[in-house]
Amino acid sequence: MKRWITFLLCAALVCGCCTLPAAASGGLSNFRATAVYREGQFDDVKAEDWYHDNVAAVYELGLMIGAGTGFNAQGNISAAEALTLCARIHSIYRTGKAKFEQSSPWYQVYLDYCLDHGILEGSYANYDAALSRRDFATLLAHSMPAPALPAINELEDNAVPDVRAEDAGATEIYRLYRAGILRGGDAYGSFQPAAQITRAEVAAMVTRMAYRSLRLKFDLQSMGYPDLPLQPRVDDSFFVNAAMLGNSLVQGMQMFSGIQNIRFFGVESTSVFRPDGRIAVFSQLLQGRYDRVYIEYGINELGSGASSIVAAYGGIIDRIRQAMPGVEIYVMSMTPVTYQTSTSGNASGAVFSMNSIRSLNAALREMCIAKQCWYVDCCEALCDATGYLPEYYMGWDNSPHLAAAGYQAWAEVLRTHYHA
Repeated sequence: MKRWITFLLCAALVCGCCTLPAAASGGLSNFRATAVYREGQFDDVKAEDWYHDNVAAVYELGLMIGAGTGFNAQGNISAAEALTLCARIHSIYRTGKAKFEQSSPWYQVYLDYCLDHGILEGSYANYDAALSRRDFATLLAHSMPAPALPAINELEDNAVPDVRAEDAGATEIYRLYRAGILRGGDAYGSFQPAAQITRAEVAAMVTRMAYRSLRLKFDLQSMGYPDLPLQPRVDDSFFVNAAMLGNSLVQGMQMFSGIQNIRFFGVESTSVFRPDGRIAVFSQLLQGRYDRVYIEYGINELGSGASSIVAAYGGIIDRIRQAMPGVEIYVMSMTPVTYQTSTSGNASGAVFSMNSIRSLNAALREMCIAKQCWYVDCCEALCDATGYLPEYYMGWDNSPHLAAAGYQAWAEVLRTHYHA
């Protein structure tokens, strides 16, 4: 990317004037360079980094500085730092300057300013704690009035896949998307509202606030429900705010999968018709707030008919979404069984046949299209070349329960198939 931002700001200083790029108009001319960024000034900001120009610009505007020899681009921003930044943006936009008296604690003067000018409503429990992307976007959207953030993108409510219109901060987040301050982290515009925001991301958002010419015009792709592509393998941090609901197979995942960070809600004998079980696991799940919820049923209801199973599944999904707006739902297929179990001819084999399992899985996949959920095909991933569960994955009852190796293989499917 060309370094034209830095060049123009430096030229303005040399010439004794403070002109912003021509496209930056409508009151934004109050933002003026107060310093000169020198290449290599921060040892963690390289010329090839996507955020290089943003860091240079916010430094020259005097809105963000580094610590020691670095900018701490991948570090987080605290609530106090965010309030300071938004107070300065608001003051500069209105008056062309940001002069604040010292206070104790140091951020009190900025906190008071944000409360007085409607940038912050309420308070934070810990002003030193890292701020989420949702909370920072909410503050930033309030740091400038609506005329300074005109819409340049047509974006309907709920177009951002992980921000529902009824979510906290959704109004402000969509205002920033429509104004070109945000566009999300993938082709679908995913925002990851609960994740902590980095200083590099903050720098990018702030420069787009100050410079209209840098605002992003885009069209988002529709999400490709229900199938998940093969993705780079993620570690346990991906599952920090995820939950898994289901039956004894979910208990097996808890004991043997190796995934540490998922919150498991699994009890034997539960089904889509009786999701609470003996210890009300479904009710417990609904009391939390998760970014992703994985669901696995089928082992206890396979003989009930696909249509009734799908209808009950849909009710569970609706209740989860009502309790957790914006949550991503991952419906996991029923896992396979061994050839012996599928063809045994006894009562168990008549139910747990691969034909019955694949028929139910096909119905679940169609349901995911209608309900806009992700479908995780664990079944075919765990089958061998013959189309059955291999013996080295079978559990104490041959199948449908799995051995430890089977649950670990299942976990690998989750680690490599997800919505980024």
